[in-house]
Amino acid sequence: MNAPKEYAIKFICILLSAIPICTAHAHGVGPWGRPLDWHTSQIDQVIAFKSRGQKVSVEGRDCITGGYLNFKVSDEYAFDIDETVWLDVEFNLGPADSKLSVTYDRNDTASPTGEDTKQLQLPKRINSQWYRQSILLERARFANLGFEGSDFAISSEGQYTICNISLRRSYTTPVRTVFGWTAIEVVDENGQPTPARMGIYEPSGRLPLPSDEAVNLKSSVTGASRIVPLGADIPHWPINNRLVFYTDGQYHTRLPVGEYELIAAKGPEYRLARQRFAVRANETKSIKVELQRWADMAAKGWYSGEDHIHYARSSKHDDTSLQLFARAEDLKVANILQFDNIVNTYLPHYDWQPVVLDPKSPFVLVPGQEAPRTASLGHTSQLNIREPVRDPAHYLLYHKIFENVHVQGGLAGYAHVIGRPDVDPLYGVRGMAIDVPFGLVDFAEILTNAPGTPSIWFDFLNLGYKLPPTAGTDWPWGRVPGTARNYVQIDRPFTPQAWFDELKKGRTFVTTGPMLEISVNGQGVGSEIHVKSGEPLAIKAKASINPDIDALSSLELIEQGEAVKTASSGSGAPEMELRHDLTAKHGTWFVLRARGKNPDVIALSAPIYVFVDGQSFWKRSEVPSIVAKLKSQMQEILRPNPLETEATEGYETQETFAKYWDAQQGLLKERIDQANAIYDDLVRRAAAPSDQP
Repeated sequence: MNAPKEYAIKFICILLSAIPICTAHAHGVGPWGRPLDWHTSQIDQVIAFKSRGQKVSVEGRDCITGGYLNFKVSDEYAFDIDETVWLDVEFNLGPADSKLSVTYDRNDTASPTGEDTKQLQLPKRINSQWYRQSILLERARFANLGFEGSDFAISSEGQYTICNISLRRSYTTPVRTVFGWTAIEVVDENGQPTPARMGIYEPSGRLPLPSDEAVNLKSSVTGASRIVPLGADIPHWPINNRLVFYTDGQYHTRLPVGEYELIAAKGPEYRLARQRFAVRANETKSIKVELQRWADMAAKGWYSGEDHIHYARSSKHDDTSLQLFARAEDLKVANILQFDNIVNTYLPHYDWQPVVLDPKSPFVLVPGQEAPRTASLGHTSQLNIREPVRDPAHYLLYHKIFENVHVQGGLAGYAHVIGRPDVDPLYGVRGMAIDVPFGLVDFAEILTNAPGTPSIWFDFLNLGYKLPPTAGTDWPWGRVPGTARNYVQIDRPFTPQAWFDELKKGRTFVTTGPMLEISVNGQGVGSEIHVKSGEPLAIKAKASINPDIDALSSLELIEQGEAVKTASSGSGAPEMELRHDLTAKHGTWFVLRARGKNPDVIALSAPIYVFVDGQSFWKRSEVPSIVAKLKSQMQEILRPNPLETEATEGYETQETFAKYWDAQQGLLKERIDQANAIYDDLVRRAAAPSDQP
């Protein structure tokens, strides 16, 4: 998972402050919140994120200091409003100027997290230590939709001190006194009620608070929630407001008299449904929403899933809500991950068996873990396991965990294999450099929400290592489940085990929208093609996309990391095809990539591997430079005190890492030396044309 971790504070503070609670009172504070004994007649509670806050006395005044503080407004003063509010804050200035962000839930925001952000600059202390600032909050809501039921948050990269805070309402929120009712049924292509994602919006863009019939979901950060933010930069939602709720197919609610727009969706294989309706006084409006399929991938043997959802599974009741969540996004296999660090385990599963609530339906919840996790080596995911695997005394020796997972028949891989390792080592290149040469890594999560660069993945393929791709959302720190997903091809009746078996073989593609088809000499993704030099290779490829998501801008055939054939469309197209015929000259691999007009819409296939005259698919010419990069990354692990800046829950892990570092350093160095020996042999054989990895 991406968070909580110090490296992400800049945007996590904004995201967490908008994940909804949808209750009139704050819940008990979870593992990342700490209440402060500070309140006013308008502020009921202040919650510090992690340990970044405390109550202090400044010249006899009660103040609070912190880096990320969440404020819950008294419901008696303001609850579920829609008006301009002025926030007046008195700061105790420090010796340097600083930048702060104020986030709050807003009724009409286009933000994917359902919040708005105001920036302010505090001057440094010169003549006076006191500084008052008024912040204008347009269309403020204050419906307890923030972190731990809060209404607004103030965050900074450093520390700041507040000694007084007050709000001034404009009292322009319309008073609703006349109501009607709606009875909504959502049905699939067979006319049967089906779970779905839904939004009901007023002309102003406001989403009324859902009724108790909306699916009650437990955000792994904040607790129970009936409103869900779609997540960072989701490209395909037709209106500005990105807050939604989920229904099991039947939904009843009371609404103020007026005009509304209803939007319903069910993953990338269904067309979006939109309709307007009116609520009349004391009447019930019956609405039937018919969802139409755009594609039926399961009928073609392709079953959807994703590898990275976080959810607090404490009982079977949680499984019921969670499976409705997954089914509403048409996600067949949902991997639910608890996660840990060297000190703690978060969101532990109550049970470790796959959950199938309806034997007639191919939807399954599969427990797993995101562990071990360090910023130094990367975050790992263990899928389809029967019990957790944890060894704090050898926490940096990831291979011990991977070996245990394989004994269980599970899959071990790396999460967040995106981005640039020279910018952020979280992307797993250091840990992968150590573990991949030993055949311990079953997959690489190359698509986590929005696309990054697949360069790390391509490097390992070019060294001759098979590495299937996976995708996940890291919910609730990313988009809603299934927005980034895998499709896995299964030629036999669907079972959860069959899905994981075929995923490990690489019979998969990852996508945020486009659907892919590719074959080399009639064989699909994950296949090995064995030919002799001079024999023909015939490649056929196709991509298509639901028009409610986007249109395709390009389709690329990638060979050993380089695009060798491209089809493109300036205006966008619903489908694209390309063919490429060539003569086999050397071992190689091919991947298909489709892009939408929106840069966040992308899909990549797993490789097809071509062996020529028995020679591997590696890219000989690149082996020395790739090995040099990986060796350099591994050497970073052995620098003096590399864990001093450990960012994965560093506020609670650094002391423990310091205790274990000396003991683990020698063992880690031994493992790195073994990996270096394998890489040295690769370089030697790359220089000998008759040899192969």
